[in-house]
Amino acid sequence: MKTTSSAMAEAMTPLFDAADFPIVRYQAGVRMAGYSTLWIAEMEQFLAREETFVLITGGMQEEEAPEDRKQRTLWFKQNKERLGHYCKGMILVNKFPGLREKLMIRAAKASRAFPFPVEIVANEDAAVALARRLLGDSSINGTPRCTVSQ
Repeated sequence: MKTTSSAMAEAMTPLFDAADFPIVRYQAGVRMAGYSTLWIAEMEQFLAREETFVLITGGMQEEEAPEDRKQRTLWFKQNKERLGHYCKGMILVNKFPGLREKLMIRAAKASRAFPFPVEIVANEDAAVALARRLLGDSSINGTPRCTVSQ
């Protein structure tokens, strides 16, 4: 018999897009209370692959229910070593220079808690180029890409 949280996790839209794995994109959007169950399940799937990857996400912090924050924080603490072994970085994308500066301050503080670097870039092309560098890879799925950072 499934628990309420596992049934809810199955009914929710995936939070991450892994179509370009090892580059994994976090799907921004409003999260309903209880989403941490799905977030944890998806992160566990990435770690179970036992392959390196990089997370790319929008640079806007979404509102989060206190219980979800608590569950994700607990998961991070329990899985810090494993996560650090496979996740080679998290890249925040934000096109607004003023907000990027604020995010840099937050990222500097947050990076102490994460077992990987946290970087901030202006656009998706810069994020992909940085992800490749963090992964030590010059192409994704064999297709070279030319990018320009701003």
